[in-house]
Amino acid sequence: MAKKILILTDSIGNPQPYLGDDSTSLEQTFPFLIKKDLVDAVFHQITFGHAMSSHLMNEARGYIGTWKPDYVIICSGINDATPTFFSEKEKNFLFKYTLVNKFGESLKHFIKTKLFYNEKMLWIRSRSRENDKNFSINLKKFIHSFRFSKIFWYEIFFGNEREEKKDMLKNINHFNQILFNQENINVIKVKNKLNDNSGIAKDHIHLNLIGHNIFAKSFLELI
Repeated sequence: MAKKILILTDSIGNPQPYLGDDSTSLEQTFPFLIKKDLVDAVFHQITFGHAMSSHLMNEARGYIGTWKPDYVIICSGINDATPTFFSEKEKNFLFKYTLVNKFGESLKHFIKTKLFYNEKMLWIRSRSRENDKNFSINLKKFIHSFRFSKIFWYEIFFGNEREEKKDMLKNINHFNQILFNQENINVIKVKNKLNDNSGIAKDHIHLNLIGHNIFAKSFLELI
């Protein structure tokens, strides 16, 4: 019987056609490369740019939890770990229950870019978009829903190690540790491979062609 494979990714799993020398096409992304290698497998993919892990996991639990895939591949976490002035819960409250929601889109965009993720504001107060408690709770729910599947989660990475990005790196290390501590999660270690082989795109978040090949090969070697 053909293996069933579910792939959940944020924008890292998408093609990035606007990154110059680091640009990638759909055929060069790691989900496509995995599908190309496992020709007899049946795939379903859920991808949302800028998505939190909870969003991806809830989509899978809500719609295809009964599908019982053999393998679940997840590439997510960078958005959970991103430092912001307000946590995601605080932002939702701000937009839902205050006058901010009455503003025009341009003004709301200004607030998000100049307040939520402003580097200078983060020196005053820094929170990860997702807190570790919610991350762990959603992870356990997902593991239970897909208890008949073998779950693989790519190690969260970030290409910029400058001093001013220390909050981002600290958050990433913390969320990675949560993943490593879960018995039912198989963490695919890719961070060192990406750094050693220059597999991270110039924006420090996405993958170039080398990175996508590392991702695909790292999963295929494990199965």
